[in-house]
Amino acid sequence: ALLKEAVMDFIAKNGDGILGEISFENVPGLVVTDLLLAVGRSKRQDDVSNYPNEFNAMRVAALRRRLSEKGLDVDGS
Repeated sequence: ALLKEAVMDFIAKNGDGILGEISFENVPGLVVTDLLLAVGRSKRQDDVSNYPNEFNAMRVAALRRRLSEKGLDVDGS
């Protein structure tokens, strides 16, 4: 999850340089959703933690921190 998040953040920040360099022909639809989320997150001026129930917009580290605070497993198992 962290690697995927890092890749999405990189693409969101460097989209102009990437466009035309790699093919998006076989990219699954869910990846497009994740990419749009990363773009939106990178443009957001305020901290997502100000919106405590926006789990889809939270970074992996923030989600893991919240799970840990509740005494829940943070690795997804």
